[in-house]
Parts: sequence; C-alpha cells; structure tokens
Amino acid sequence: LEPGLISADLSSRAQLAPVFDTYIDPATPTTNYGREAALVLGNRRAILVDFPQLQWQRYNGKKLKSAKIILTFSRDISTTPVTVSSVSRRWMEGENRVLRFDRVDPTRTVWGQATWNHAIQGPGGYKWDDGGAKGTADIAPIASATSELQLDKLEITGITEAVQNQLNSPQSHFGFRIESERSVAFFSGDTGAERPRLELEWEETTPAGSDLAIMTVTQTDAEGNYLAIIKNVGSAPAPGATFEFAPT
Repeated sequence: LEPGLISADLSSRAQLAPVFDTYIDPATPTTNYGREAALVLGNRRAILVDFPQLQWQRYNGKKLKSAKIILTFSRDISTTPVTVSSVSRRWMEGENRVLRFDRVDPTRTVWGQATWNHAIQGPGGYKWDDGGAKGTADIAPIASATSELQLDKLEITGITEAVQNQLNSPQSHFGFRIESERSVAFFSGDTGAERPRLELEWEETTPAGSDLAIMTVTQTDAEGNYLAIIKNVGSAPAPGATFEFAPT
C-alpha cells in the first residue's frame, strides 16, 4: 500500500496511491467517466479525486507537516495553473458509461456515479447544489493551493490544512475538485503506477509529560500469573504510578 517506503519512514511519511477519481464534463452532463484511463481538464471540465486510505482510524492523533497531490500527464505536458477545492458532498467514482454493443446506451443509468449534474446519479442519488460541483454546499475553495510542473508530473501543494480537515472530519470532507483553463490530461487511477497519489509528511510529536502505554500483557504460567510490559513514551518520568489488574 505504501510502495518504496522502509519501516523507518512509516511514522513520518506516507504515499497514498489507491484512489477514487473521475472527471465531469458540462458537454455530457449525465455521463460518468469513472473507469476512463485519463482525467481530462479544460473546457470547464473538472476532476474529482479522493484517497480512501486517508482514514481517521489509521492516522488518529497525527498532525500533518505537508501534503501534496501528484498527477502524471498523459499528454500536453505544460505548466498548468489549477483551482482546487475540498468537496463537501459525498460522491461516487462510478462504473463508467453503459455500452450496448459498441455504443453508449442512453436508456440505462448506472446507480452511484458522479456526473456533471449529480454527485450520485441513479435511484436514491442526488444532484450537486450547482452543476459541476460548484455550489457553496458542494465545495470549499482552497485559496492556498498552487501547482508546479515537475518533469511529466503536476504537483499540487498548499493543501495541507485541507487534508488535515478531511482527516479530522471525514464525515464532511470527500476529496478534492480540480479545475483548469488549460486543456490537459492525466493518467487516472485505472492505469496502475502512474495513477494520482497523495504524499503526506507528518510532524514529529512527543507527548508532553509522562505518557504510559501498555505494550503487551502475557500469561506466564498456569497459576494465573501475568507479565505486563509498560513503556513511558512521554517526555518526563512518571513517579508514583500505580497499576490495577483484574482477570476479566
């Protein structure tokens, strides 16, 4: 899940590559592109991207030092200014267009897919507050977001606070919306190694004062004796500490 990292890096860095992504297009407002190989910008299109590994349970208590989204160009490599927003409504990547033989079947709507009109299209779904996920109930703009061209990749930075907010409040933050006036394309999450990724670096934090943690508890014999290993992971001694044990 975190390729290229050694065990010593895991406490301070993470690379989240498994991704939900699609793009939405005003020219085809009811069409889903969740399984396309490319994410396309320009002509008012927008990319939606989220990282399911960004979980509160996994990173509870951690504070971000930096975060950036990395997109790999599939064509038209160029400096690409972008507008980035946090998405405030739940959306779904979708299963792509429904084909009948070799053509799109307009009579069939797959449930649970993001389009220009809908965050989740189909039975039980709902529309964006404003088409294209542009409404105030749909997104929160990230004014600090910037982009930089690095060889064949676009690095989006200035999103650290937004990623921390998503980590702290996953019930109201659902990834990012990316838009640009440039007509460019990036590899999507369906293409393997060149998929979008989120790179995180954590602050090195040490609890203030004493902080006692139970590392292991093991039974040592049949008479009911146990051995507990307790570690002070804080920054100060813990004089007078006492421990109580119950067999239940």
